[in-house]
Amino acid sequence: MQASVARRPKSGFTLVELLVVIAIIGVLVGLLLPAVQAARESARRSNCLNNLKQVGLAIHNYNDARKVFPPGGSGGNATGYPSFTSSGTSGNLSFLVHILPFMEEGELYDRANLAQDYTAATYTAATYTGTASGPSINSARLKVLCPSAKVTDSQFAAELPGATTHILAVLGPRGANPTGGQYDFYGNGDGATGSLFGFIPKQGVMGVNAKIPVGKITDGTSKTLLIGELSWDAANVFRVWTRGYQASGLISASAKSTLYAINSTPYTVQNSFNHVSFGSNHSAGCHFGFTDGSVSYVSDSISLTVYNSLSSRNGGEKIDWP
Repeated sequence: MQASVARRPKSGFTLVELLVVIAIIGVLVGLLLPAVQAARESARRSNCLNNLKQVGLAIHNYNDARKVFPPGGSGGNATGYPSFTSSGTSGNLSFLVHILPFMEEGELYDRANLAQDYTAATYTAATYTGTASGPSINSARLKVLCPSAKVTDSQFAAELPGATTHILAVLGPRGANPTGGQYDFYGNGDGATGSLFGFIPKQGVMGVNAKIPVGKITDGTSKTLLIGELSWDAANVFRVWTRGYQASGLISASAKSTLYAINSTPYTVQNSFNHVSFGSNHSAGCHFGFTDGSVSYVSDSISLTVYNSLSSRNGGEKIDWP
């Protein structure tokens, strides 16, 4: 007689057990994914903040060398506006062009055409800010882009191909000063008129064709905005990073006012190009650089009164900040 052999059950998972394991893994992934995304966004915010710190440092080095802060945007003069140069022209350049030597970008600065003014025909990557010694600098991608933003090139066809910037100068406040009256601006009696693009504030540190020394920042450097982040995708205002101020049309491409709340107002035909909101794709706010060299994350829930007060250098407002 043959000895009977006991059969052992085969090892393995049943279908139910397998489904339970998959469900548990799915739950764990669902719990971990937000944490991973939060960690990545935190890293992007740190990168973005560092970009503002570096640009702010370059602006202060410019101030140390020239004894004035650079203009937020410089360009051909309009009646009633200050001239940046004796001839009233300076190539429609952004403050970023002016601080290139202080950002270790001397080679780009040497290729900039400081005399050529903006026109739709000349403002192209092939011709504008280009000289015989090298190609245009418009398409050079500076380290001033927010890693959380998706728009990294100009949205204006006449400037393509051309890289944009996510760091703009704070043009100044618009509207009512809480101490009384209105903040000063160019237009309505200064020889210049308003336009679809909006009036130009006077009381910021980095206005159009401005050359402001520290002594004229009477509100205090720690309570005066200098530069800000404008990187929210829907802003619809991204222009090539070299472009500054255009007298024809009174357009300020490289500096914006604080008329509207953070992350609130994009550029449309109905809105003013010069007043598009600062903002970002970060959560509930964006970064700003102050005139004392510090950088802070400002919430989009900040009071407009406080926000406007922070952007004036000499408004005399009494604010509690931070």
